[in-house]
Amino acid sequence: MKRNFSHYINAISIGLLIALTGLTGCAISEKPDLSDGSLPAYSGAEHSIDSNRKTLEKPDSTKKHTVEKNKNQADADEPVETITPEAFYYLLSGEIAGQRNHFNLSADSYLKAAELTQSPQVAARAAQVAMYAKDYDKAMDAVNVWTAVEPENITARKLIAGLQLKQGDTEQAIDNYTYVLSASEVDFEKSAVQIAHSIQANTSQPYPIIKVLIERFPGTAELPFAYALVAAKRKDFKIAASMLDQSLTIRPDWDTALLLKIKLVAQSGDTAAAIQMLEEATTQFPDNAEIHMLYAKLLAMQQDYPKAAEHFQRVTDIDPGNSDAGFALAIMHSAVGDYDLARDGLLELAKNPDNRQRAYLQLGQLAAENNLNDEALAWLDRVDSGALGYDAQIFASEILLKQKQVDKALDRLRKLRNQYPQQSAGIALREADIYSQNNQPENAIEVLDSVIATNPQEKELLYMRSLLADQVGRFDLAESDLLAVLAIEPDNVNALNALGYILCNRTERLDDAEHYLERAIQLKPDDPAIMDSIGWLRYRQNKYDDAIKYLQAAYQQKNDVEIGAHLAEVYWMLDRQNDAKKVLQEVWLKDSTHDSLLQMQQRFPAAFVDVSPQ
Repeated sequence: MKRNFSHYINAISIGLLIALTGLTGCAISEKPDLSDGSLPAYSGAEHSIDSNRKTLEKPDSTKKHTVEKNKNQADADEPVETITPEAFYYLLSGEIAGQRNHFNLSADSYLKAAELTQSPQVAARAAQVAMYAKDYDKAMDAVNVWTAVEPENITARKLIAGLQLKQGDTEQAIDNYTYVLSASEVDFEKSAVQIAHSIQANTSQPYPIIKVLIERFPGTAELPFAYALVAAKRKDFKIAASMLDQSLTIRPDWDTALLLKIKLVAQSGDTAAAIQMLEEATTQFPDNAEIHMLYAKLLAMQQDYPKAAEHFQRVTDIDPGNSDAGFALAIMHSAVGDYDLARDGLLELAKNPDNRQRAYLQLGQLAAENNLNDEALAWLDRVDSGALGYDAQIFASEILLKQKQVDKALDRLRKLRNQYPQQSAGIALREADIYSQNNQPENAIEVLDSVIATNPQEKELLYMRSLLADQVGRFDLAESDLLAVLAIEPDNVNALNALGYILCNRTERLDDAEHYLERAIQLKPDDPAIMDSIGWLRYRQNKYDDAIKYLQAAYQQKNDVEIGAHLAEVYWMLDRQNDAKKVLQEVWLKDSTHDSLLQMQQRFPAAFVDVSPQ
């Protein structure tokens, strides 16, 4: 028994109908363009089933006349397409499979439905889903159904050309691209760019294909431009520049090609040349917002803030809805010290709900830069959404720390950790660092304990806890955490160095320490921290000459208090007292309370007799 095609298609989700009529992508890439650039628009299962149930249930007698009238009107208004129950089954199973992320099964079902119905809409949907599933053979089958019904459909031609390239059928692909570019209804410039992306995505040898198209359409500026796009994508910048010159020779007033040429010059590192070209371009194309925007950004990079502000302002004049330019303009005003103008600009931006959260964040940052900390915190507390809310609270905690309000800063971070569990590791590291800086290592360890319990594979958390555990004498915990890091990442240099140093500094397991430190020095032979650890190990092994060699090299690279204390101790043991005192005097002036100096002073008080602040 056959039913009206429209009757059945109405039973499937609105999202599916939109997708069926909205296939626009032409390039087949890692994640193909699927109607809106994302996953196929499958509906919720409950909605779809309910819709089917409502559509298929028998109408009651009170509605019979209306139903028949509507049906007759529909029959008169549109041609009747038919669908068998079998085809409808495949349409529905394709929808349900897609909802469950079974895209191969979904594509297979849609393809069977397309073959049964010969509907270009269903065939397009089948091609979409097959491409997303990376089943390009099935996608080709679907597009073949489509082009058999609509051989002149431009979208289908673009799609099949990309698939032909992927399968190595270059000649057929070029013919289909030629058909597209020859069609009177297409936008030649837009199609050339789309074809460039399609060629780049689907073959490793794009240049010969575009060259053939240039030969078939001589005198066009758009195809050399397409060639330049592909060359730039492949980082063949000289080729790209040459093709852009060719394009601009044919069409000298083409701002899009000129802008790409300037971007390539800037990307090459010749900022001065790019700025000069942009200055000329702003005169040639005074109303091109994108040219003014790029010019302003490069000027800002060169710290020419007043001139950058002029061109950001020009962008907002041309395109009042360009919020990026508005925010950049506020930053430029702040950079030149015009707080009021920056603030007024941000307040204006905040009137738009789409900009409000970002404006509040930037107002908070602006106030903090001007030491208006209470105002800054008030603005930051008004940011309450997503990533911006997270950034606002992190920034607020830093303001509180600068004000020495450590408890309030920690309280904010603690609440933030609960509010953003996916960011808990990073927040915990900051909390632990604050506790550590305020001589509260046990509290730092407690914070890390709570987060490691739910994130046992977070290397950074384990590494930081190991260092804190070493500080408080919990050497077993320090060792186990570092071993856990090495189990995750065997060549983690920091963990190798820390474990080797702890073993040689806190225990008599010098052979184990050497095992880890030798691995570390092989990976980073010039790292001063590792050279210091190796030098200290050699000292513990009574190999003083080797110790001096490593410690001198480390101290020469990094004038660090701990390295200096180690070097001075070895000098002292070798009876090189003047050398020892010289180094001790240098590091004493840097930090006379450093643990390494205090420990050495306890062991060798005579070494510090003549060491004092100057």
